[in-house]
Amino acid sequence: MATDGDADRFGIVDRDGTWVAPNHVLALVYDYLVETRGWNLPAARSVATSELVDAAAKARGQKTYQTPVGFKYIGQLIREDKIALGGEESSGLTIRGMCRRRMDSCVFAGCGDDGGAGTSIHEQVMALFKKLGREYWPVRENLHLTEEQKASAIENRRAML
Repeated sequence: MATDGDADRFGIVDRDGTWVAPNHVLALVYDYLVETRGWNLPAARSVATSELVDAAAKARGQKTYQTPVGFKYIGQLIREDKIALGGEESSGLTIRGMCRRRMDSCVFAGCGDDGGAGTSIHEQVMALFKKLGREYWPVRENLHLTEEQKASAIENRRAML
């Protein structure tokens, strides 16, 4: 595991050198915290983040707050002690009572040691998928739109509201 210089983003590589998607980390850590600490609290994620953490929360009888992009929204839920964990697909993560900003690497290290019983992160992700009844593989696709297409998309979205 590594973080950037101010530790507000993380990157995790499995024992075989495979990069672990942040969306998978969020769900694994959430499930671990609820299981080991008994934190029967919701999770939170930004709108740009996959619904895997939602499925993990639902399996535990909890909901997930969906926030706009911007960590300040998740941070507010943490400050109000409304969630066990909150994160974004951009590798930002905060945990109840641990860190008021972002990722606490010690918790993830513990998740791997205690929660996985010697299994790789990939094996833990696959076990979570099995528990949830389906697989969640995040796919990111960047669209290259003209200014006219962007304006049209925004207008269409406004019309839906």
